[in-house]
Amino acid sequence: MAAPPAVGESKNYFARFGTLAWLSLAQLVRSPSHSRRAEAARRAARHVLWLSAGLGAAIIVLMYAIDAWEIAQMPKRGTPSLWWMRILTDFGKDEYVLAVLGGLLIAVALVSPALRGIQRSLLLGLGTRLQFIFCAVAVPNLVTEVLKYCIGRGRPFVALRWPSMPSSLRRPVWCS
Repeated sequence: MAAPPAVGESKNYFARFGTLAWLSLAQLVRSPSHSRRAEAARRAARHVLWLSAGLGAAIIVLMYAIDAWEIAQMPKRGTPSLWWMRILTDFGKDEYVLAVLGGLLIAVALVSPALRGIQRSLLLGLGTRLQFIFCAVAVPNLVTEVLKYCIGRGRPFVALRWPSMPSSLRRPVWCS
């Protein structure tokens, strides 16, 4: 979506920044304007229902068919030969991903008022996609943290009682 010409008229960076922030917020909260939005919403709801039912059935079948065998095949905790896996999985920690995405979003917010025309439109499009990825990682993490706090299950193998979920309910970033 092209930026309105009123944003580019002001010579002051802070005025353009405020106007751009306000217009972005207005775009997020307005109602959809497509003529077939009701039909699309019904179709999307039907697809989500079928997809949820199918995925739920597949998860249950896979849990009974594969999980017990897979758990029996896993090496003991702290096996020295798995040092490279610990390093590899550290790259997917949600805190690192959210920090990088947050930094990129701040950079987009600070640079976009200084640009004009197509460059600003392209940067704002990138910012919209970054916001989506940020929310796609942050929302499941927030929900899981709230559940962990409410459930209050203690960690296995630890004497103290800290909130934790079983390892099968942890949420890696790539699953978000």
